[in-house]
Amino acid sequence: MYGMELTPFYEVSLNILFTLGTALLSLYFFERLRVKNVVLALSPVGLAAVLAHFLHMEGSEAYILIIFMFYILRNVPNSKKIIIWIPILLLARWKLILFTIEAFSNGSTNSINLLLNTLLNTLGPYLGVFITFFYNGEKGKISKALQYGMYWFYPAHLLLLAVIGFLYY
Repeated sequence: MYGMELTPFYEVSLNILFTLGTALLSLYFFERLRVKNVVLALSPVGLAAVLAHFLHMEGSEAYILIIFMFYILRNVPNSKKIIIWIPILLLARWKLILFTIEAFSNGSTNSINLLLNTLLNTLGPYLGVFITFFYNGEKGKISKALQYGMYWFYPAHLLLLAVIGFLYY
């Protein structure tokens, strides 16, 4: 199956914070090395992708690629970004797409659910990336109540999901 296995969310070894931290470190070293040699500067990003893959970080090498491309394309005009992002997101989701094609060709009993999941996980990021094209670089207005509500929401919903997961399993 092209080296891909569907892993339940509770078996992902390292969560998204490890992926984000690894990507941030790779961008730091990319910037430091870019002045000397652009090809050499890509090595920290490649190393981060390899680490994300073998350490089973959430999103694996695909998220490292997406984060890197957001960084690289931050000053590119939107008309060019749209063209560039189409193959990037397909490349980031190639394992899922190949897995779905193989499941359909083998006549999997759960093919429709897998197809819907693949569409959601392939087309969904396009919508998210498209929305970022409209960011003007300025902080939006938000009330203090909503701001502090968001600070509480994140840990509270994680705690609720953990309790549900504990009770379910």
